[in-house]
Amino acid sequence: MKISVTKSELLSRLRVVSKVLKSSAKEAMYSTFLIRVENEKSISITAMDEAGRITTTLECAINDFQETSFLLDAQTLMRALSELPDQPIEITIDPLVKVTFKYFNGKFEMAPTDAIAYPDLPAFDKELPALSSSLLSKGFKTVSKYASDDQLRPVMTSVNVSSNDGRVAFAGTDGHVLAVYEDDVPEIPFFNLNVPARYAKIISEMLPADDTMIQMFSSGNSVKVVIGEYSVIYRLIEGSYVNYRRVIPANPDMKMNIDCQELISAINRVSVFSSSASSMISLNIKDNILKITAEDIDYSRKADEELMLNSVLGKLVIGFRAQFLADVLKTISVDSKACDIHFSGPQTSAIFRPEGSEKVTIIIVPMIVNQ
Repeated sequence: MKISVTKSELLSRLRVVSKVLKSSAKEAMYSTFLIRVENEKSISITAMDEAGRITTTLECAINDFQETSFLLDAQTLMRALSELPDQPIEITIDPLVKVTFKYFNGKFEMAPTDAIAYPDLPAFDKELPALSSSLLSKGFKTVSKYASDDQLRPVMTSVNVSSNDGRVAFAGTDGHVLAVYEDDVPEIPFFNLNVPARYAKIISEMLPADDTMIQMFSSGNSVKVVIGEYSVIYRLIEGSYVNYRRVIPANPDMKMNIDCQELISAINRVSVFSSSASSMISLNIKDNILKITAEDIDYSRKADEELMLNSVLGKLVIGFRAQFLADVLKTISVDSKACDIHFSGPQTSAIFRPEGSEKVTIIIVPMIVNQ
């Protein structure tokens, strides 16, 4: 059997599908592409890890069709194709013996592996509410970076996506920082999903930059997301997500408005002198002055910098890990030049929002400042 396809079409599909593969995979099938030939007009390509898979269908010309499936080493195939200029490629398949890729002035051969152990998919017969590409992309990109990587708390490694009262909310937390993105979606049915953070990031990278409605289906504990020619399938993380709305301080008594980039720059300069053990910086607010301080007592190092505020506030001294604070401000700066920071006290989480908006809410647990 011979398959004709262009190098660019094949490699572009392989690169997207390979997003789920891990370089440290121990199982052989987690480092391979599953190639299926099931009709005379197209082939399907799949890659998987322990949590899910991505599949795409590629139209091509097939001669002497015979149904078959096999595995090819992903890294070897992608490296070989990436070295070729764009041109037609003829793939000759001798099932379970060899697969030959012939190009203009040469060829390379690979030994296929039997795909019999590759797990079959269930039937995804339950349709979930469709969400716009722009909403999914914005929600996942905003919160997925804040999900935990602690495998001892699996639920914390997920992004929670839920709907309630005509709003869709995305949440991610590692216990130190909590990020929530919300937007109105009128009349949307209730649902609640714990999406693995890794798959949330992969999906956000694949989504088109428009308002295309993305179809989703479920089967038991698995969800299928259809994005154009690709299907992303992942297993939901079981367990009840933290009731994050209860940890967002209610009615904070101080609001500071400040330019995101101005504060980020000051944090980057001052944090050079922070303790390597804690990386803490303190924010000292008094009247219309914000004083940012970092100190490393062990090495007798200290730095401080003052910024002018737009309004007169009360007095407050509160500490944060410098990297957490800078990362949150960078997230806020995507939506707004300025940030509204709400404080309730030196030992209560601070709330960060884009100026004049409540779609994005991020809280940071403070550190204790010794005064």
